[in-house]
Amino acid sequence: MTRLLFLLCALWSTELYAQDTHAYLKWNIDHTQRIPRPAYPLTPQQSKSIDHYVLSHDARGRLTRVTFMHSGKPSPAGDYGAATLTLTYENDKTVEAYLNTEGEPVAAGGILRKIYHHDNTAFWHRLSFETTDGTGVTPSGYSEVRVERDNEGRVITETRFSRDGEIVPEHNGFAVASFAYDANDMALYRQYENAEGKLLNGSLGYARVSFSFDEFGNFLSEEAQDASGKLTAMSAGFSRIEWRDFNSFGKPARVYYFDAQARPYAPYAYSSRSYTEAMQRDGVAYYGAEGQPAMHPAGFHRIEYHYKENGSLAERKLFDASETLITNR
Repeated sequence: MTRLLFLLCALWSTELYAQDTHAYLKWNIDHTQRIPRPAYPLTPQQSKSIDHYVLSHDARGRLTRVTFMHSGKPSPAGDYGAATLTLTYENDKTVEAYLNTEGEPVAAGGILRKIYHHDNTAFWHRLSFETTDGTGVTPSGYSEVRVERDNEGRVITETRFSRDGEIVPEHNGFAVASFAYDANDMALYRQYENAEGKLLNGSLGYARVSFSFDEFGNFLSEEAQDASGKLTAMSAGFSRIEWRDFNSFGKPARVYYFDAQARPYAPYAYSSRSYTEAMQRDGVAYYGAEGQPAMHPAGFHRIEYHYKENGSLAERKLFDASETLITNR
């Protein structure tokens, strides 16, 4: 989902300051794009070995900086593509920018700054970009995001536009994405509908992607349905995916895949996952419905992930079903 930004409320900041630590495994699990919700606070001892985010605030309790830490040092391997994300507040907008490990301004994925326009309202309604090429167009081809919110401030529609004002379909092929939420304010679905609320199939052949999450924002399941409500294939080939067997930090040990008939997906029915001490992904292996080693269509059975000293990915080693090294990538 598009990363929120916002004006922070005093209540949230008071609750955050009451915590024993500002180090979190996840810095923001909010789907409604209103108020950031960090998850999995870490103890000082855990922070020594586990990758995490350190949150900083100004005197008004507003989030001003998020720094990703690996082995106790700032690292560019976090989820926003830089070592540090900074927030600067003005009357009508909030500006998100990025710093490298030396504290110098950098681009994240070609984007120098994201400008969240809120026009003195509680939450932003329009997002624009400053990019390294000066076009203001993201690598995904859009230059502006506009959202609508319900009476609780939650985003209920999101539309992307080109520089010429034309709608740019999002990653599911939806011209407009609509949302609803569960009791924990986690997204129930992302769907494409007309002005009358009728579901429409997007360019990839489905109209809705339904989700379920736990209270910490961990995926439990995801599936695609067409406009008639029938299961249909996602772009990866399967129709439904389920995450299971979580560790204490919300990392799943197994992921199961199903086809449009709710049967185990072929060529692989599930994958097993392992993690490093820092909670980075260590390896993924694919198996058939009977537990036999299976090959992924990309041509491998198992992946090993190897990391640089700063925590960023160095290489992937691919193995076939006989555990023979195929290649490094």
